[in-house]
Amino acid sequence: MRKIILSFNYFIQNQLFNRREFAILTIIAFFSPVRLVVAQQFPTDYFRPPIDIPLRLTGTFAEFRYDHLHSGVDLPCPMRTPVHAVADGYVFRIRMQAGGFGRALYLKHPNGYTSLYGHLDAFNPTFEKYLKDVQYREKTFELDYYPDSTELPVKKGEIIAFSGNSGISQGPHLHFEIRQSSDESPTNPLLFGYRINDVRKPIVKNLRVYPVYIDGENIPGQTPVNIPMKKAGSDYKPKNPGVIKVPPYVIWGIQASDVDGSGGLNGLYTMDVSMDNDLVYHTGMEQFSWDNFRAVNSLIDFPYYQNTRNFIQLTR
Repeated sequence: MRKIILSFNYFIQNQLFNRREFAILTIIAFFSPVRLVVAQQFPTDYFRPPIDIPLRLTGTFAEFRYDHLHSGVDLPCPMRTPVHAVADGYVFRIRMQAGGFGRALYLKHPNGYTSLYGHLDAFNPTFEKYLKDVQYREKTFELDYYPDSTELPVKKGEIIAFSGNSGISQGPHLHFEIRQSSDESPTNPLLFGYRINDVRKPIVKNLRVYPVYIDGENIPGQTPVNIPMKKAGSDYKPKNPGVIKVPPYVIWGIQASDVDGSGGLNGLYTMDVSMDNDLVYHTGMEQFSWDNFRAVNSLIDFPYYQNTRNFIQLTR
């Protein structure tokens, strides 16, 4: 997979020092080979794909949602596509709810990871009977049940369910997660060797410059400067190039989306900000804890989102 990098070159004029500094903002796409560097710490040949059709993405890991970070990837597929166990293991949790993931299965694997399959239409006949027996016994439709580790074993490649549109879902797809079993921390599934058709670079719509104090806090009364972007060949450049006057300290914000092979808009994987070739900021969507599940508003310009329903990712 080739490396996908976009660079934005422009000058800013610092009012304090009255000099020009060359600023480069680099966005690395979700499917960039950069992930192969960090992927060395993850098993890349252990898990098979959960479905047998080419993998596409309509939702990426840690993608910004209106009140949370997306904890997995969304794989579009026709209704009742067979869903396979990605590795040997056992059903650790089985869930049935009107909202959320709808019908969902959680498999625990001996390598220390748990896989999750959500928005299912149905389980395989064995699991379906097991669920119905528990529902009758517990006298409840909605269920969050943890079978014993010996009750529902699975083999790698076994059909465990059929994809669907249950729960809170905008269309048929499989929500797929890989979690670290020790603390249930969601981990980017694309770090485990899955291949996604990705031939398009990210789309960049807007940059914003935020005047801040030396500690990074916003300066009251200072309005962020918008820098609308336009495509220029294989790159993106400001629509109105020139010198941008800024206070001594600023942070950057970006409105951008990565694009999968089918044209779907997704969240970014990593973002780096460099000043005079020195890296000053880095973020990578590799893993997060449930303590940070609702922390999306700390990563974005929340007032801007409230007014426009567009995410501006902040670099602080």
